[in-house]
Amino acid sequence: MPCCTKEEVESAIAAAYEAFPAWSQKSLSARTQMMFKWRNVLLAHIDELTVLCAKELGKNLDEARGDVLKAIEPTEHACSLPTLMQGDASLQVTTGFDTATYRVPLGVVAGIVPF
Repeated sequence: MPCCTKEEVESAIAAAYEAFPAWSQKSLSARTQMMFKWRNVLLAHIDELTVLCAKELGKNLDEARGDVLKAIEPTEHACSLPTLMQGDASLQVTTGFDTATYRVPLGVVAGIVPF
């Protein structure tokens, strides 16, 4: 059974498109801080999320808590990405010519994830 309606999904997509221009202009530091805030929200609600997970999946609380912690790990990884994904540069590829790789926001994406 779906957890939301088609209209709710469309509303979320529209909100993401609306937010993208401002988000893509935020500094790397500001975006990283927002990811840390999201991580802290997840941790602050870990007990509630554990109960929801247990009810949804029919697991005991210990297993459900493990699932919630496993879901938090990608957020923590995302917090570290700014230092891991710096881009690349090659100097003097040929005389007087350097190359660089830049990572830039492309737009709204969606995913269906297991948690």
